[in-house]
Order: sequence, then structure tokens, then C-alpha cells
Amino acid sequence: MTMAPPPPSITAISTDGSLLAVHTPSTTLISTSTKKRLVIRCYDASLSYGAVRFTLSTNMDTTKGGGEQNENDASLSSSLVKQLLFISSSSKEAPPSHLCAMTSQNQILVWDLNRGVLIHTIEPFLPKDGKRMTLHSIASSSSSKEEEEEGGASLYALITRKDKVIMYEYSIEHGKLVRKIKSGSLEDDDDDDDEDAMGKKATYLGVAVGTSSLTHNTIYAVRHADHIRLMDHVGNKLKKLSLSLDDDEEEEGDKRGHGANSGNTPVIVQFSHDGKLLIASYSSTSLVLFNVEKEKQCGIIQLSDTQHSDISTFIQNVDILLDTTTTTKMKSETDNDDDDDDEAYTVVLTSSNGIAQLYQTTLSTLKKKKKKKKKKQICATTICTFKSSSEWMNIGRIHFHSVKSDTKLVVTLVPHGS
Repeated sequence: MTMAPPPPSITAISTDGSLLAVHTPSTTLISTSTKKRLVIRCYDASLSYGAVRFTLSTNMDTTKGGGEQNENDASLSSSLVKQLLFISSSSKEAPPSHLCAMTSQNQILVWDLNRGVLIHTIEPFLPKDGKRMTLHSIASSSSSKEEEEEGGASLYALITRKDKVIMYEYSIEHGKLVRKIKSGSLEDDDDDDDEDAMGKKATYLGVAVGTSSLTHNTIYAVRHADHIRLMDHVGNKLKKLSLSLDDDEEEEGDKRGHGANSGNTPVIVQFSHDGKLLIASYSSTSLVLFNVEKEKQCGIIQLSDTQHSDISTFIQNVDILLDTTTTTKMKSETDNDDDDDDEAYTVVLTSSNGIAQLYQTTLSTLKKKKKKKKKKQICATTICTFKSSSEWMNIGRIHFHSVKSDTKLVVTLVPHGS
């Protein structure tokens, strides 16, 4: 019998680039079937050979997430942590103050990094019957005007309550619910509305929080099965961005898929640091890009060189950098400093099979084409591909260096089978 490949490590990089958090599924196993040890190691990301700065851990009761678990369930250890997130209580350039872990038990664990202790366990419940709601994604924003005025960063959790999609905003300092933001419904998607279809739609949900380049207020992006809901800092809907490319064939694998049949496949939704570019999962091996200011698609980035990978390969991490050198060159060639479409970005993708690729793209939006042209509109140029030179190690993540981001990349290697 062919065994499934081991799940990749879950990683997060702090916004100032000083810390890298790594959760390796194999470190979660302890002797009993209902108690699991969750371990997260935080490394110094500013060193060539990053040393472990500290280790965060806690015990988890795996029966809390909805009944008894099978002791031999291979997904049990791999899904204890679904997402890691650093939060800075001040600006994005400041060192992180907290680390959050979204777990498969519908919990958000919050550690205070200054003290190294677990300070909050956030568990969203239904107000009437006390049943847990389903967590799908977490995000944060540390630099908006309204958060600075209110005295602290917020943690955002995307939750489903039956067919309703709601974003909960929590105070990171107190772990208390601040407000609820309605974020659409699973019935908004163009599909059947039976229970199975609803459950499948929920697997495509993801959220990103950024800062608008126009208003400098917080802006939210919530990914649904076939669209992205763009909202302002109050929660008002700004735009419904379609995930269907105009010229695309209606193929089953591309119409929706971010690989929702795999419990370890992340839903990617991410703003660039300047808030002008939005990237979201399109399929398990491709991303769709949007020009946020124009509220239009730029096209897709397709992970290439996957012919030697199995069908479980998917994009694990994304990092985006404004390419100032190329942007300046492009603007000088066009003699138009005000043309935002000339702004260039470098995007690095890390896939689950340990391959990373570097791309260059711009904010140029899609042009309308004739219906007869049935091919995806690729909007990025592949610069290079990275593979580990060691047969014992895989690339777990690549991100831009915190200080010399225009010339240096930081590569995290993890052992095979971890």
C-alpha cells in the first residue's frame, strides 16, 4: 500500500523579518491517543544559520474538536496546527509581540513572546447552544490608523456559522471579542446549496487584512469558492472580485480548486505590503492576482516544473516584494511616474514538494479578449527555481531578507519526512 507523503511543516515569518516559526507535525506525537503535544520552534531569521531562539509548547486534548478521534488517523498529528501568525502590537516594522496558532480543534492559541507563555485560548461558540463554530483562517493588521487610535493590534478570525460567513475581530492583548463583521454567505457561491455542497464551499474560505493604499485604513479580503469579497475598515462591501478568468475553460480542476480535498492545503489570500496587489489561491498550483486600486484581475501565476511531482503538490507559502529597481526602470522608460501599472513585484512561491520559484509581475490588468481564446492568462515571468542540494533536506520556505530584501532571500530547510 502506498503511503501518503508526510505533511509539510507549517511556518510563519514575522513582518519585521526577525523571527521564523516552524511547526513540524512529527513533533506532536506523545504516548496517549487523546493527548497530543503541540510544539512550535522560533528561529532567529536574521542569521545565516538561524539558531533556535525559543520553543513554545502546550498539550492538546484532541477529543475537543468534535468527538473521539481514531488513534491511527494519519491526519491527526498533521492537522494540529493549520496556520501560524505573528502579530506586532505596534507597527509592522516592530518586533513581533505575539504568536497565534489556529488548530484543528477550532481554537486559536495566543502566546506572549515577551514572556514566552500561552495567554489566550480563543474558542468561538454559538451564543445559544454553546456549540463551536468552524474556524477557517486567521489574519492580523498592525499599522492601520484606527487600530493605533484604539491602542492595540487586532486578531481576525474567519468563521462559519451554518451558511453564514463572519469575521470576528479580537483584541490581541485581552483575547476578547471586539466586533463581528458579516462577510457574505456560502449561498452566495454559484453551486448547489445542499449540505455536501455547503461543506465543500467552506473549504475554500480564507481571509487577508491589509492597509489601503488610497485611504490608509484597514481593508479586508475574504475568499469564497468563486469570488473574493473586498471590504473597507467598517465592514462595508467594496467589490466582489470574480475568481473565474474571462478566457478560462470551465475545467473542474481550475474552476474552484485550491486543493480542498487535502486537509493540509492552505487557502492563500495575501496583500502586498503596499496594499496594491492581492494574491489568492486559484488552484492547488496557481494563484490569481488582482490590482486592488482598480479592482480588476491581473491574471494568474502558475507553479511550473511540477511534472515530476505527485498530484498532492500544492503551493504552501507566498511572499511578495515591491521591486523598486525594476519599477524605477520601467517608469523611466515610459516617462510616466504616475502610471501604477508600471509597478513591478517579485513573488516567491514555496510548494509542498520542497521546490520554490521566483516570479516577476506588474499591476497591469487583464485586457478583454475574444471568447474563442481559451487559455489562462499568465501574468508573471519565471525568474528562477530553487531546489535543495541535499537529498536529506527539503525547502520548507523561502522569504525575502528583512534588511536586504532586494538582494537576499532566506531559505528554510527541513528534513524529509518531517
